[in-house]
Amino acid sequence: MIRNGLIETFVKTVLDGDDALYKRNDHQTHNRLYKETVRIANEIMKADGSLRLLLPLLSSSAISVRSRIAALLLADQPEIAVPVLEECAKDSSLSGFGAKTLLEEFRAGRHNPNWWKK
Repeated sequence: MIRNGLIETFVKTVLDGDDALYKRNDHQTHNRLYKETVRIANEIMKADGSLRLLLPLLSSSAISVRSRIAALLLADQPEIAVPVLEECAKDSSLSGFGAKTLLEEFRAGRHNPNWWKK
């Protein structure tokens, strides 16, 4: 069973990491928080067998939340992840640029979508 608040912690960690990077230029904090989102995703995967609990967040108003979840879904649900990343890639933000780059690398076969799974 997923412990209470894990999904909310995932969202907060993504947003805090983006704040660290984009507002304070604090790469060390961003990297630590990024690794924490990966740890949380693995915890959800282990407990539930999938990331389906994160799917409702694909409608989040935060592009960074949507793109992070879509990136995690690329391995098992590209039919869901790719359209979300395509939409995010249209945004002029750094998260949008990241989504665009990820899609390019994924389509070129240079991105291993399973990299985060433990």
